[in-house]
Amino acid sequence: MRISRHQLFIAGLMIIALFYGLNKFSFLSGASYTLGKFTGYSIVYSTKNHEQVQNFWPLIEYQVAEKKYELHGVEYVKYDKGSNVKLVYQSSDPSLAYEFSFFGFWYYGILYSVIAVILLTIACYGLLHERHLILLRPPFTNKGVTGISLIKLPPDNNPSDNTTHSPRKQ
Repeated sequence: MRISRHQLFIAGLMIIALFYGLNKFSFLSGASYTLGKFTGYSIVYSTKNHEQVQNFWPLIEYQVAEKKYELHGVEYVKYDKGSNVKLVYQSSDPSLAYEFSFFGFWYYGILYSVIAVILLTIACYGLLHERHLILLRPPFTNKGVTGISLIKLPPDNNPSDNTTHSPRKQ
């Protein structure tokens, strides 16, 4: 089977979208929702350029089946003291929870998918020439050739190819 770089790009987009969608919706299929309360900020220390930096992460507390849990909220979202925050958590493991908002649940997956699409675009349109075809072969053939092959089609007979063609003798 031969596929062009456009077909490879479309197939790659479908794989990225399928992976993202299955990942998020499989989490949501076994999830429960609850409300948590913003209780304040926790200070997290990190090192940046050999200097210690303080980061303030929102602290959200929630309760499932008489057991209390804590969750670090989204760093760049402002909360009012005591405000309710909608959370989604795994029913089988309530400690695995996310704030159920765009930035809390969907954002990083979309960001990583966009990075994957950029890399796919570079691979398909920057590294593969339009005359390249990708050959997919079954794993076992009579000739013993297996796997994926990249072939380059011969140039067209265009005067713009900078190639010389000898006239045909009759």
